[in-house]
Amino acid sequence: MLAIDGRNKESVELLTEMIEKGRQNNSQRMLPLALNQRARVRLDTGDVSGALADAKEALTRYRAMGWKNIEPDLYEIRAQCLSRQGHYTEAMQTWLEAYQMCEGLKLHHRSLQMLLGIAVLQLRLGDKVALAQALAAIDAFAHAHPDLPEPTKLRLSLAQLDYLKYKGDAAGLTAAFQEAQGFVANSDLSPYQLRAWTAYKLDAPSVIVALPTEEPRAPVDLQPILTTTRVATGELAHARFALVNPSVGMATGAVQLIASGLMADWTPTDEGWRITFRQGTNSVASTKSLSIAPGTATALYLEATPQAPEATNAISVVWQDATNLTARWEFGATAAAGEIAVVNASLAEDNPFYSVSFYHELYHRGQAPTVQNLRVTANPPCRIEMTDAATGQILAIDANGNGTFGGSGDVLSIDSDRDGYPDFLLSPAHDAASFELIVYPATGSSSVSRETEITLWHREAGEWVADAVDVLRTR
Repeated sequence: MLAIDGRNKESVELLTEMIEKGRQNNSQRMLPLALNQRARVRLDTGDVSGALADAKEALTRYRAMGWKNIEPDLYEIRAQCLSRQGHYTEAMQTWLEAYQMCEGLKLHHRSLQMLLGIAVLQLRLGDKVALAQALAAIDAFAHAHPDLPEPTKLRLSLAQLDYLKYKGDAAGLTAAFQEAQGFVANSDLSPYQLRAWTAYKLDAPSVIVALPTEEPRAPVDLQPILTTTRVATGELAHARFALVNPSVGMATGAVQLIASGLMADWTPTDEGWRITFRQGTNSVASTKSLSIAPGTATALYLEATPQAPEATNAISVVWQDATNLTARWEFGATAAAGEIAVVNASLAEDNPFYSVSFYHELYHRGQAPTVQNLRVTANPPCRIEMTDAATGQILAIDANGNGTFGGSGDVLSIDSDRDGYPDFLLSPAHDAASFELIVYPATGSSSVSRETEITLWHREAGEWVADAVDVLRTR
């Protein structure tokens, strides 16, 4: 980390100067470090929205460089910001994801930091059972790791003091406070590291706030915002939308499909629902109540036959709970469809703490079997993962979105003709394949665009043909 030990306006100004210089010099190492540090400064000074923005950009840059071990720090900042904003459900989910990430990376001391964050939030919510479980896990960890760094030991002591205060254990609180005093007096902690201890008041009222009278409504994300599909005359058009619940609570609401002259038939699938539209006489709104489990997504697979050649049909997808979210599917047919085509082009909104995918289908309208190659390019450069939509298997990774798969960080798992590009085996009996693109945008030093364009190409007669363009918009 940078050698800045203050949490004040001057520190923010100094870090801002360093960030601007980093942008000008395209400093791949210093810039994300400075953003990370400024996020913490802003959080400490109460600038929650600024801290969130810095953490988000830093996460994007760290991912571009493959610095996975830094990501938990940014998740921690995000969790603290969400908690301060009162978004307790999202904050808890972020703490849990950070903890799981630390365990996966074997950053066990960082795991304890995340457990402590979880305990503090459960204390604030007054969840006695969950709090007791978290504290038991923390105690077990502390006994198994007596060599914890001093800042972590201090944070552990403060969490224990808050719990004793919450229980009303006056004798235990006094004893624990005296023990913490002795630890602080004999430690090598700096004044900055001791700021939480310095501000701690033994006689302060409990940190517990009033237990919410009702469970906060779990937030749902609807992606993508817009999908356009163009197929050959007489073919079915397909699109996929996802209702994502990133929280730790059950999300309930209703999804409504609004289509002019079409009626919807719902069929359950392992991942959600397949909705087939057929001709109707009036504008129909089809509604279904849904519950989405914590940390999961419900997929909506829409299919319809365009009503008129060269015309555009539209269906609105609306998620209704406390607020409404709306997405749109525009589809149509053309007589000029080629023998090979990648269909669907979508607009989605990015959040680096959750992955957003673009669903595509590859159509083969020829009579002979073929090996069909694909590639993707991005502007500005970014990491693109291509996966099989049915199995989730990674087909290829283009680490910088330059359209080739032989560079540093690139992965090519499926290449039956060994030409350096991912491919699908298509035939009249297997005339369509589905795949997803997951895009991790990288913020360039000279880029002012808040949108990343991803172009999909297929090879035909030795030439690359551009089929569709997805757009990932930064929130």
